[in-house]
Amino acid sequence: MKKKLPEKKEVREKIGKWMSTVEELHSTEVSEPLFAGNSFALVMEMDITMKGKGRSKMAELCVYTVKDGKIVAEQFFV
Repeated sequence: MKKKLPEKKEVREKIGKWMSTVEELHSTEVSEPLFAGNSFALVMEMDITMKGKGRSKMAELCVYTVKDGKIVAEQFFV
């Protein structure tokens, strides 16, 4: 199910909340986007140390829907 994107203030708060759980971000990689109709997808990989949980590597498929030139929905698959 696609989720409606929050407003810019909510996005900043969401990122800030997530970053507060990060001890150290060692590296990130983002793939080239794949486009289909009004959507695009990319793979984001991170080498990260979370507070109290240790270091790990994560990969996530990020799918975005675009309308009128703006991202209107997002989905993340781990």
